[in-house]
Amino acid sequence: MKPDRIIYNKLFPLGQFTNEKIGVEIQLDDGDSPEKALELAKTMVEKFHRENNAGLYLEVNPEYTTTPLTGSATVQNSIDYKVIERLEKLIDDAKDISELDMYYGDIVKHGMLEEYQTKKQALSPLSKQI
Repeated sequence: MKPDRIIYNKLFPLGQFTNEKIGVEIQLDDGDSPEKALELAKTMVEKFHRENNAGLYLEVNPEYTTTPLTGSATVQNSIDYKVIERLEKLIDDAKDISELDMYYGDIVKHGMLEEYQTKKQALSPLSKQI
């Protein structure tokens, strides 16, 4: 028995009990390798998710890796900085108010209500009429 198609699905957590399922189906022609098709499918799904949810991914910044961290306060400050940086990106990238509201708990926790209110106002239907 020879496979004639490859189906690949992956469930990505987006936070706060929200997930996104992305999948692809690849039809195999004679001579196609099922293993290579599966690799391609996985790559396609991962790439699509990364491109459409860039705010979920923190790029590695060499400045963080070259400076040794000492003491729990320094480590905590570094973590807080990264969280705040990520929240800023998520707020900026929010496409509607419901997406913005998904991060409200973290926004309040990290004292970013001003950024939240500014973005919420920009996304409100009344501001788009002006």
